Amino acid sequence: MPRYLVLCLLYMLFLAHSLLAQEKGLPKLLLLQINNIENKPQLAYLESSLTDALRQKLKENYVFQEPATEAFETYLKENYYQPADFHTETVSLKLGLELRQQVVISGKFRSETTKDKFGSEILHTSIRIFDIPQKKVIAEINETSPINNNLFNAIDRIADRVVKEAATVLPDKNTWKQKGYVEKREVVYFQRWQLGMRGGVAFYNGGYNNYYSPEQPVLSALLRAHAVFLHPSLFWQAGVDIQRHTLKDNSGTVLGDMGLNLNTTNYHLMGHIGYEIALSGPIRLEPRLGGGVTYQTNQVSGSVSQTLTNSIALTAVGVDFAYQVTKNMALVLSNNALQQWEAGQLSQIYLASLGVNFSF
Repeated sequence: MPRYLVLCLLYMLFLAHSLLAQEKGLPKLLLLQINNIENKPQLAYLESSLTDALRQKLKENYVFQEPATEAFETYLKENYYQPADFHTETVSLKLGLELRQQVVISGKFRSETTKDKFGSEILHTSIRIFDIPQKKVIAEINETSPINNNLFNAIDRIADRVVKEAATVLPDKNTWKQKGYVEKREVVYFQRWQLGMRGGVAFYNGGYNNYYSPEQPVLSALLRAHAVFLHPSLFWQAGVDIQRHTLKDNSGTVLGDMGLNLNTTNYHLMGHIGYEIALSGPIRLEPRLGGGVTYQTNQVSGSVSQTLTNSIALTAVGVDFAYQVTKNMALVLSNNALQQWEAGQLSQIYLASLGVNFSF
């Protein structure tokens, strides 16, 4: 049974790799909010003004794609990032690596009152451009400008300098068009990929319970991703639960009356749609609804030895309780209720398991 579980895990990794490969295209740029590091209320407007000016100038000159806003904000919240730290090199590099960006631009500004008789205010701005694959800063732009009626001219000047330095990591818009490419924002469909493994127990009710005894344990593997193009909390999940059962003594079946034994391995192949609900801190509730098919291998033994196969459609509902242990690992308690209709009888299969989800 573990051999089949390993094969299923390898297939899921291959599927994830194939889907992630489809996201390649335009360079990925993460432009972080330029921080007002002194938190002066009178300068708070400059955070959006500077950031918007940079974005506009970059879009006028280069082609690139940015993360979906809602999905990015959800990621920051769930991983405990604070926007006030965006200007630091550590956070800029970590976000770039975790979100698989090619370029990250971040920065900060502060004000200073001059010591001359006029007591003028001066704005000190620092912007950095990171090459994420190289894990290094490729340019740092520092600008000093008076806070007066010409401040927005200074902002344009800063943006122009950033555009000039970004030429080493972003493709020129005009060259891109001359090569016949059509400018188009690449839509990110799935994010927050996870691979899960579980071990648990099974219980029968209804039709199966009359004839079969479930064996323990149940082994499970799954692949999951959030469908951020629909909603950041909505996810799909594909997985397999592998469990066995044996024919009960005095089952009243033809095989039982003939004195034959039956050992069945069930491969419950399922797809789910679910919704993630944050409860408290690292605790989440994740209800699911889905369906699939059960593929069975039936080993008959005794006076007759034969292997038979069968497949049965199923529906499923489930709920997970997840506890985020680290940024990349969650402890998960899963509960699933499967329904199968076979030979005029409805069977319920209840699966309870404990395991982990690994983010990648």
